Amino acid sequence: MVDPTPGTEATKVLNSTGTTAPVDGVRPVVGTRCKLNAGDRWLTYQIEGPAQNGLPNSFEATEIGRMEKVLISATLLSKSTAIRRAVWEQISTQLPPKTKILTCLQAYEEEGWRYEVTNLPSATTLREWIACHQAEPWVQKQMLEQLAATLSALHSAGVVHLNIRPESIYLNEEGARMEIILGGLETASLYKQAGSVVTEVDPFYAPPEAVDPEGPQPGIGLCAWDWWSVGRVLQEIALGRHVMSMMFGSDVIRAPTPQLRERARALLLESEPPGMRAGAVEAMGPLDAATKTMLRGLLTSARDARWREEPIRLWLAKENVSNHYDLARNARFFTWKGRGWMLAEAAQFFRAEENWSDGEQNIFESSNPETLAYFLSTVPAHSADWKKLQEIQAYVASPDWSAIPDAARRSIATAFAWLVFGPQPGALVVRGRRIDPAGLAELLASAPDAYNLEILKGLMSAPCLALIKPLDPAAAEVLGQFAALGGEALRRAEQHKWVDASDPGNLAYLLKLSLESEPVVRRKADRVRTAYAGCQDLELSALLADKAPTAVVNLLLVVTGENPRRFGYITKVEQARLQLGQLQAQSAQLQMALFWLRLRGMLQAGRPWSGSWNTFLIFWLGVVIFGVTISRDFVGTTGLALGLAGLRMILAWRVRTLVRRGEPSASAWNWRNGPERCLREALRVAGGAVPVSMSGVLKQLDETEAALLALRPDGPKAASGNGPRLTGLWPVFAAAALLSVVGSIQLLKNLGGSFESKSLSVAFLLPKPDADSSRVDRLAANSPEELETLMKTLPGLTPEMAEKIRQGEYEIVKEAFGHTVNGPIKRWAFAPPAVVPPLPVESRAPATASQRAFALVSGELLVRPYGKKGVSALFVVRVPSQGGFGLMVYNARAHKLMDNDALTLREGLPNNTWYRFEHYKVIYLGTPEQMEVVGRESALSQN
Repeated sequence: MVDPTPGTEATKVLNSTGTTAPVDGVRPVVGTRCKLNAGDRWLTYQIEGPAQNGLPNSFEATEIGRMEKVLISATLLSKSTAIRRAVWEQISTQLPPKTKILTCLQAYEEEGWRYEVTNLPSATTLREWIACHQAEPWVQKQMLEQLAATLSALHSAGVVHLNIRPESIYLNEEGARMEIILGGLETASLYKQAGSVVTEVDPFYAPPEAVDPEGPQPGIGLCAWDWWSVGRVLQEIALGRHVMSMMFGSDVIRAPTPQLRERARALLLESEPPGMRAGAVEAMGPLDAATKTMLRGLLTSARDARWREEPIRLWLAKENVSNHYDLARNARFFTWKGRGWMLAEAAQFFRAEENWSDGEQNIFESSNPETLAYFLSTVPAHSADWKKLQEIQAYVASPDWSAIPDAARRSIATAFAWLVFGPQPGALVVRGRRIDPAGLAELLASAPDAYNLEILKGLMSAPCLALIKPLDPAAAEVLGQFAALGGEALRRAEQHKWVDASDPGNLAYLLKLSLESEPVVRRKADRVRTAYAGCQDLELSALLADKAPTAVVNLLLVVTGENPRRFGYITKVEQARLQLGQLQAQSAQLQMALFWLRLRGMLQAGRPWSGSWNTFLIFWLGVVIFGVTISRDFVGTTGLALGLAGLRMILAWRVRTLVRRGEPSASAWNWRNGPERCLREALRVAGGAVPVSMSGVLKQLDETEAALLALRPDGPKAASGNGPRLTGLWPVFAAAALLSVVGSIQLLKNLGGSFESKSLSVAFLLPKPDADSSRVDRLAANSPEELETLMKTLPGLTPEMAEKIRQGEYEIVKEAFGHTVNGPIKRWAFAPPAVVPPLPVESRAPATASQRAFALVSGELLVRPYGKKGVSALFVVRVPSQGGFGLMVYNARAHKLMDNDALTLREGLPNNTWYRFEHYKVIYLGTPEQMEVVGRESALSQN
């Protein structure tokens, strides 16, 4: 029995990721068989026997602690061991969490061997399933869909499987749904690695390139191996046996003799039988069209043309997907996003708008192994195409193209490349638009205009037209006409600054207008000539007066005539409108001057209270001094002084509101301003054009209104009172006058009289207190008064029991039919220990209604002995369960269940013990006596 000693240098136990560094000082074991044998115990594993995958040094075993089935694969430590470590590292860190694969649980390296332990699912292997089932097309579709998702995730993580076969695929059947779990990752590798790929080639599931003399080579092309193997597996599902077993008349899986393996290699090399492709789809007999297309796509001999994730996704979506099954096995295809492309197909694909940016990347990034430029530069069969691409790139990089921005040159070069590589005779296409009038209009209308505009400017340039003409004469003619009209108009507009060169929208609009028919543009230009009599811009005025305008002139008139204010176009209507605006502005000025003059008159009438601030201050101080020293009426004087100052502030606020409403640009009015400011403001508004007097302003205003009426006879009449109205100030003036009169009379009345006079005093009446000042205090819950009241309602309560209730040994609780006595009240004496063991939960499932009801009643019975205050602990209470020991968690403080899940334990728990569940501490107090009988009856009914 093998039983290595843990901790020695010869034993290295890894963590769950399965990664490790090489073990120093390990003595390699001579031989090709590891030390594991059926019946041995190794570490915590009991070796059961050889695994069903047929791989050497692969065993099925049982993990003794968990009693779970595992698969242990052993390989000799070698240079490729670092690849194995990297593979498990990538799988454990890069794959999405829900990827359906069997990952490495642990890895050990000892005595020259690496042992990898993986889960062995209880599911059926695909090999066993094929032996008992005949697959329908929908089953194949489900399997392909799941295998494609898993393989795509592996390949995205940089891992290739290289061992896909029915023994490495596990199935779980759930009704009509087949769940696929991919195993067999013991031989997985990285497709990006230095040197040759070291793996065993199984000719029954390996692709044709695997048996070439140079063997498997690293790189993205290695992913095609897995897709071929998927095709072989699906082919075997469709036939019910391996296609080579049908062709050779012998079971190549159960008895793979050297002769059968050699015949399989010959088939992959397409040397025997004659005329048979390596995929042997033609030997399968009648197939439905969809299945046949799928198998031909996956079993294509040419590696680069083989279906991968993108064609499979399209096929699953029932879209039409081509295959290249009939191509020679050594044919080279450009591969992009999981699909092989012929050069003409790639040109058709990448010139579409949604693929344009990818196309530019493929044309210019020749150092990227995944691009078309790299493919052309490294495949000898495409050396002529690579030379064409270099010539195109060199041509657009010449000094003749220096005026065109780099981004536009890049797109133009890409368009030329797809024109050269695409189907002939070709058509020039830029960003998915063919270069014709409709395509040019779409290109200008699509975003971003600035980018497309620079491309079109480049296409209209002389060097570009010279390059396009021999390749696509029709596009060259369209671009020549476009340059002669739109290009010339754009040049003249930029020269005279009639368009904003920084605004691509304006430039694009001018070019789009040049694509319209000549009669349409001419009619638009005639409308401009009819609407405008002249222009302030002399150049545009000359174009407007041209009696024999060209198409370019008409185009410029339309563009500028659509924005007449910017370019100074003048019409009779506009002249009248300008004059009307001037008269209206003058009328508004005069009305505002009239407002200031009227306000000045009102303020002068209310002096000294509404006069200048220094006049008001002298007047106010005089009132105060007179009232205090002479009249000796402190209260009356205070009221009068505060009233006058307050009304002065209110006046300032009302005037400020009127000024802000009538002339927002004027500075704010404050309480210190007076009639002098009104005169200054009237002079400012009038501007010295009229005499600043009431009569002069009214006369000028009448003349202005007469002119407005003559210019606009049907318009509204603006009377001289349309400015800000002063009616809102009259209440303030009236209040000030009344206050001044009343205050003056009172002060004069008290002159020489008693200083105790209260005639002008202000009486502040305080609210009287409520006659009924008593209040009823509400009794707090559980107060002695409430307790005595409750005890009176209990029939048959003895004095001894009443005293115990007062002492807290018993309590009164409310139940369904009234109040009752509960007790004696216990003290909570259970505290968790320092170390709390975890609750040994076997499973967790939603509780039934009867389980929840049982748990709630049990929890209440357990809490009741400790009184209404209860306890703050979490209880685990037993509930009836069909198997095991059922529990639920009850919150004693909240008197409710913590959740609706029922926990199942393998064995029962001792009473009054603490456990740790998730991040809580819970206590099991046992089952209440009242619930024992109920629990036994519920268990019997469930059984």
